[in-house]
Amino acid sequence: MWIAQGFIHVPSGSNVTMEDIGANYFNTLLSRSLFQDVVKDDRERIMYCKMHDVVHDVACASSNAQKLRLDGKSNGDEVLSISHGIRTLYCSENVVERFHLPTFDSHVFHNEISNFAYLCVLVIHSWFIHELPDSIAKLKHLRYLDISLSLIRTLPKSIVSLYNLQTLRLGSKIMHLPTGLRKLVNLRHLEFSLSTQTKQMPQHLSRLIQLQTLSSFVVGFDKGCKIEELGPLKNLKGELSLFHLERVKSKNEAMAANLAKKENISDLYFQWSWISEREDCSNNDLNVLEGLQPHKNLQALKIENFGGEILPNGLFVEKLVKLILYDCKRCETLPMLGHLSKLELLHIRCLDSVKSIGDEFYGNSNDHNERTSLFPKLKTLHISQMKSLELWQEIGSSSNYGATFPHLESLSIVWCSKLMNIPDLFQGPPKLQSLKIFGCEKLTRLPHWLDLCSSLENMVVCNCPSVNNSLPNLEKMPNVSSLTIDKVFEKLPEGLATIRNLKRLEVYGELQGLDWSPFMYLNSSIEILELVNIGVSNLLLQLPRQLEYLTALRSLSIVGFNGIDSLPEWLGNLTSLETLNLHCCKNLKSLPSKEAMLNLTELSRLEVYECFQLQLNEGSYERAKIAHVHDVSC
Repeated sequence: MWIAQGFIHVPSGSNVTMEDIGANYFNTLLSRSLFQDVVKDDRERIMYCKMHDVVHDVACASSNAQKLRLDGKSNGDEVLSISHGIRTLYCSENVVERFHLPTFDSHVFHNEISNFAYLCVLVIHSWFIHELPDSIAKLKHLRYLDISLSLIRTLPKSIVSLYNLQTLRLGSKIMHLPTGLRKLVNLRHLEFSLSTQTKQMPQHLSRLIQLQTLSSFVVGFDKGCKIEELGPLKNLKGELSLFHLERVKSKNEAMAANLAKKENISDLYFQWSWISEREDCSNNDLNVLEGLQPHKNLQALKIENFGGEILPNGLFVEKLVKLILYDCKRCETLPMLGHLSKLELLHIRCLDSVKSIGDEFYGNSNDHNERTSLFPKLKTLHISQMKSLELWQEIGSSSNYGATFPHLESLSIVWCSKLMNIPDLFQGPPKLQSLKIFGCEKLTRLPHWLDLCSSLENMVVCNCPSVNNSLPNLEKMPNVSSLTIDKVFEKLPEGLATIRNLKRLEVYGELQGLDWSPFMYLNSSIEILELVNIGVSNLLLQLPRQLEYLTALRSLSIVGFNGIDSLPEWLGNLTSLETLNLHCCKNLKSLPSKEAMLNLTELSRLEVYECFQLQLNEGSYERAKIAHVHDVSC
């Protein structure tokens, strides 16, 4: 936006871009505390910040003659009287409510927008505005157009006459890009959310040689719409998503995109159409993926619906920080990733043909002079829906490895129904903070290193019916604040009563016969409790009496207790309770007495679902018990 307003100038003969100069300005202001409260993403890139109050006041005072914000306080006649001198125009959510205008083609906008003849920046963040008028083409000085937070679905054909336009930010409702987009030769940033209606890109985008931001590219069939259009766009940077890669017919055609020379692209997303819709695609998908070899500076890569049997190792460059592999259903092995020294996040999902994880994943170390760490920076590892995965091999003890997963903080293994083991992943105490093992039906034992996870804060171990060892003693996990388990363990884990940081507990399964005595000692900590009774015998006749000791409880969910016909009086002792959820208790007929319910002075929400015999309609006896509850959903 600074560029559009003419604040940035490139010195004669300099190779530095206006964006780089603007970034330097920003960093200088930030270093002098003129910008504050910086919010960064997971790669330390600044996303948002606040302007110091004094700077804000000065900026507003100096720009009032050239900037106009239309909102609920604006006066229509005043707007039109000063429109000629305005350089920046913001249309906020309630402008249409103020002017009583149903759409953007009403009088003030449709007929008068051309009066803003010197407008450089136009931002429309209003869900009441549904279209742009053809007269927008008269804004010859417009350089920045942002309709990303609007419901505008189509753009007028005349928009391609805005020859000075540098930034075009479109919303998620846009169905088609303008066919003459190639005419916007000064365009530097094109951002849009892909619509299912977008069949291919407009022709000849290769002519937009100043383009730096291109959020998505849909490979087309027609001449001028193919992937080769990316080749001349040498200045692309940031994130780029490529869709319908099955339309690329050879490795050479893929190489024409010239990704290997685009050193400023940080994130790539490769997507093919569903494999089930394509036959005999394995070889071509592999050739195309090899042709899309990225530059060595790439930091994030996502591959989805790839139909090849192997993922070429050369694709995974040394600077990768984030890697996501989804629905590559014909891949038979995982790529070699253990050597990636900067990789912090790895998600693997629905690689249906992978039967084992072993050395091909870790990599082989043949250098006996130096011990190599495996996944030295990895913080997050999520493996899910690997329906053929049976064996996760141990890291070879004879291999010349140093530390393995030394910085892993989050491990998730979900819906790997055939997986029989989880290997010894660590050399030394793990630094895990979050562990989720769910839906691994053939898993026979929990990993022994679980006893060493003293840093663990969140743990989920559920739906693993073949596990024959117990959960570790929670005294060794003093930092656990959230715990989700099921009845397969026969009893609540040892040491549960000793944890003072436990705030959330979820217990699933056939709960009849479970020893609830540890609940008597959780009164000072637990705030959220969810009990889900599922199984053949789910006719528990009463809630566990020990629950009445949970006086710090703020939220209680009771699910599947079909044997209960009334809630106990002691429920009124849970005086901190704010939310009560009652789901699928088919024989429940009554709440505690009105006196007990009135004792729940903090209760503000009651949600009842599929408790068909509990009558809470207005005027009923049970409804009168909860007259003080503001939010009742049933």
